[in-house]
Amino acid sequence: PLYSSAASDVYKRQAKYSVMQSSMASSERIFQLLETPVAVRDAEHPRALPDPGTGRGAIVFENVWFRYGDGEWVIRDLSFEVAPGERVAFVGATGAGKTTIIKLLSRFYDVTRGRILVDGVDIRDVPQAELRRRVATVLQDVFLFSGTVADNIALGRDDLGRADVERVARAVEAHRFITRLPRGYDTE
Repeated sequence: PLYSSAASDVYKRQAKYSVMQSSMASSERIFQLLETPVAVRDAEHPRALPDPGTGRGAIVFENVWFRYGDGEWVIRDLSFEVAPGERVAFVGATGAGKTTIIKLLSRFYDVTRGRILVDGVDIRDVPQAELRRRVATVLQDVFLFSGTVADNIALGRDDLGRADVERVARAVEAHRFITRLPRGYDTE
C-alpha cells in the first residue's frame, strides 16, 4: 500500500477538518444574508396589476435614476417605453446598467428617483410576489436542472400545468424545437 493505515487516518481527519471549515465559512455567509435588513418592502396599500387577460404588459421607465447605496449613479434619467409584444435588447459595455434595469423591473431594488410602470401601475405599489410572477428573465448564461424540459421551464412551480408550460415555450419561441426532441416536453 502507498500509505500506512496511520497515514490514511491522518489524511481522513484532515479531509474532514477541511470540509468542516468550508461548511462553517458557508454557514457564516448564509447567516449574514439572513441577517441583512430587507431593503425593498411592499406598499402599505398595494395595488394589483391588471388581470393577465386584460393587462397587456406595457412597461414604462419614467426619468429613472438609480445607484447602489451611496455610490456613483448607475442609471441617470432613463426613460423608455416597451409596448406589449415588443422585443427589446439592452446592449452596452460591462457596467453600463443592463442587468440593473432588469433588477429594477423585478424590484430587487427600488429606483432612487423616477418610476417604473407596468400597465400604468407603479411597480412600488404592486406586491413583489405578484410582480415577480409576471416578469420573466432569460439570462445569457444557461442553467439546466436535472429533470425534464417541462420541469426546467416550470422551475419547480407545482401550480403550472402542461398548457402553461407550453404557452411559455411558445412565447419564447422554443415550442417547435422542444416538440422535435425525442420525448418532447418529457425529454430529460
